Amino acid sequence: EFTWSNGQCSDVVSVTVNDNCDCPNGDNTVSNPGNVEICSIYPSSQLTGNEGSPSGGQYIWEYAFNNGGFGPAAGVNDAKDYTTLDLSAGQHDFRRIYTVQYNGNVCVYTSELISVLVHPEPLAAIIGDDRICEGKTTTFFASGGITYEWNIGGNTQSIDVNDDRMRVVTVTDNNGCTATASKILDVLDNPVAVINLSLIHI
Repeated sequence: EFTWSNGQCSDVVSVTVNDNCDCPNGDNTVSNPGNVEICSIYPSSQLTGNEGSPSGGQYIWEYAFNNGGFGPAAGVNDAKDYTTLDLSAGQHDFRRIYTVQYNGNVCVYTSELISVLVHPEPLAAIIGDDRICEGKTTTFFASGGITYEWNIGGNTQSIDVNDDRMRVVTVTDNNGCTATASKILDVLDNPVAVINLSLIHI
């Protein structure tokens, strides 16, 4: 209560201060493993974070796939840390929501995202003749990548083949992901020509 006076007149003002203040600056940070870019599959892994503050709150981990909406993450999602499932090809985003009661307020703090981008394996293939006659040559063509590496040597997309050794090609796509394909050529024996003189009549 405050009183103002000019010597002749006075006025009284009352000021009430309570503890029902706004939410304070909180801390809800997730870090490990950070943002990840990987091929084929991302194995089940633990996502970790700090102890949220102000203390005494609750955690919920949320998940979004391919830039869709967030929802509760699968499995046990209400602990400080979270263990993912195996993640297949696609964009996987995780965040942690920390909720705490503070000075009569429900304070909600949202972490930054942990993003896991899983690229699919390229579809490696070899096409070409399945069989040829002995002494002939054919060509195998590989597909599915932007670079090619053959087990017998060479890094071109196609190779000439004239024997029955297995050819294996490793293809690499523009995401750096690899896959292999193999093919064996069946080389057929040539027929043996015979002239039977006993059947020739003069």
